[in-house]
Amino acid sequence: ILIRYRDKDSLEQLSEQRETLSNLLQGLGVDVESGSKLRLPKPLRQALSFLATQQDITLLTMSIQDQLKLCDPTTTPADSIPEFDPDATHDWDFQWSEGVEELNHMSEDELWTILGLPEKRIPFFNTLQDPYGNCDPWTEDGQSWLKDPMNGEPLTLRWHQLVGLVKMTKNSFEGKPILLMDDVGLGKTIQVTALIALLAFYREFYTIYNSFPGQIATKHWRNNCDCPNIPNLPIILVIPPNLISQFTSELHRFLQRGSFDILPYLATWNSRQSWWQDIWSRSIQPEGRRIIITTPKALESDFDRILEADAFHPTKSPRQKANYARDAPNTAYGRHFLLGAVDEAHNQRNIKKGYWAIFSLRERSLTMVAMTATPITSGPLVHRVSKIIVGSVRGDADAEVPSLYRKQMLIWITDIRKRFSGIVIRRTIWSVDNHGVRISGLAPFKEHNLLVKLYAHEIANLELIAKDLVEEGGTRAAKFAAGSNASRKLDILVQLIQWHQEIDHRQPLCIAEDKLTPSSSIPGIATSITDTTPCDKILVYCAFPASYPQVTKVLELHRIQTLEIHGKLPLLARTKIISKFKNSTRDGPRVLIVSNDSLWSATDEGQLIGRIYRPPQPKTVHIYRIVAANTQDVFLNNISFSKAAILDAFTGATPSLRKYQLVPYDSKTNLALCRLSVHRRRGN
Repeated sequence: ILIRYRDKDSLEQLSEQRETLSNLLQGLGVDVESGSKLRLPKPLRQALSFLATQQDITLLTMSIQDQLKLCDPTTTPADSIPEFDPDATHDWDFQWSEGVEELNHMSEDELWTILGLPEKRIPFFNTLQDPYGNCDPWTEDGQSWLKDPMNGEPLTLRWHQLVGLVKMTKNSFEGKPILLMDDVGLGKTIQVTALIALLAFYREFYTIYNSFPGQIATKHWRNNCDCPNIPNLPIILVIPPNLISQFTSELHRFLQRGSFDILPYLATWNSRQSWWQDIWSRSIQPEGRRIIITTPKALESDFDRILEADAFHPTKSPRQKANYARDAPNTAYGRHFLLGAVDEAHNQRNIKKGYWAIFSLRERSLTMVAMTATPITSGPLVHRVSKIIVGSVRGDADAEVPSLYRKQMLIWITDIRKRFSGIVIRRTIWSVDNHGVRISGLAPFKEHNLLVKLYAHEIANLELIAKDLVEEGGTRAAKFAAGSNASRKLDILVQLIQWHQEIDHRQPLCIAEDKLTPSSSIPGIATSITDTTPCDKILVYCAFPASYPQVTKVLELHRIQTLEIHGKLPLLARTKIISKFKNSTRDGPRVLIVSNDSLWSATDEGQLIGRIYRPPQPKTVHIYRIVAANTQDVFLNNISFSKAAILDAFTGATPSLRKYQLVPYDSKTNLALCRLSVHRRRGN
């Protein structure tokens, strides 16, 4: 009929619907005559291919049964369990620093005993791992690779990760949330994965013994006599889109194949209305062993479909729309979860759609874990910069800058600490274990602040920009030097890269008489290749993607091979570039250009350092900061300079720059300073 009456719009719509149905059927393994090659999204097709078979579940059940027998509570003498009362409160609950003070004196053996795991390994976890992430244990090749005794390293939790697991398990049984704020590189992902596996194991354990193992779970779940066992409910993980692939790979690395099904829940509600019937139902795992990976945007789409936020009451439950009863079963909000975990949780702190999506998820999750490496405030270090500038003007580097914001924050911080007592876990790379050894397991990284003088034409350019901003309020952009003028900071960067690429494990460079010179003052730095670990590699943090061409062209001029990533790259392209960089040998590209070079936030800088200063790589990490003397660069990098160096650098500035830096701080000045930084980088 549509053809007869030439209804082109309806024909096109029908064709699209037919293609969608065909793709869905092919993705589910149903034989159809034809269909688009795209079919279901690749992450979903991969997830379906990894679903556990009945044979996988049977083999895994046999393995878990053996571990359950070893954990038999009747075989563990009561006096061998350390004293630990899960319901006790302590003075340090309100004086917390890391949030786990009550466990800091315990040894690894004691922590394993508290968990009731005499084998000292996490149930459902792989026993070996590929520390460099090149092997996926859920693939056939990965299984074969791990069976070779020459491959892999033991997969186990370190002391601080065990402490975090005990704390999170304790909170789960008490019905308290967890704010996991460990520094980058300390293993937040493995701790959350271990919690997921442990709760599943405890549920199996209770089914057999009518009790939980160890000391931490001596009572009923949530003290509920009617439902004493852990509910058989699924897990939901909310991950930023750019981290989905990485997080999934980490789950594969930690969890045994067939132990859990991992199902991506992506895109919008309109594109996956039948997801729960067509995809969710494909899993034959118990619901308690199913993990949903979704994104904030996907949850926002579900929220918009059936719920409505009350903007005037940010702590009040959202209202249900008229279609709630009909559409809720086809959304994430139509069911309950044992555990809801949110990565990069600080992104949802503002009361917007993302906040409400997580708020509603929390109402449907028995346990919530929020992961972030960002402390309470992550804004620019405006006040620290202001203090330095004003202190330098007065001749007193310790001068305090009056700040209503700071005064109010100190008042509120006391109340915030009390509210967060007992739910925060916050360890840094400087934290130590029960023996006083740093928990990172790495030698301290080395910081090198290179204070260099710019070329004459660069100083003249900055002087022109500063003069324009001071005299005309920034209303007219100064013309900066164009052409092929050299950049001192880029020249220094080239010399640094060439120095460290020539020979592995080379001693660092420092500035002496405004020239790069090998540093002989740091002991233990080899001058030649001393082991077979991967060759030295370099990350260059660049402020803006727009400046990538200038940086890469200069490096290419010196025959330095580079790779680059930025926020606009598709996930697949980013993954391929990182893999290429990771696997590159001495003859390949060993320089990766990413992100920022100078940061206002110490937290952001710590995150960047943490991306490379982390296990399993054992190399000494060198952090270089190339800072232009007598410019605002000094103030933006003040966190690493002595007060005397800052004062000397300030007094050596040109008149216009010095006058510009003395302008009292306000929002307008802050904007101008940011603009000055942009002009400088573009000019260089």
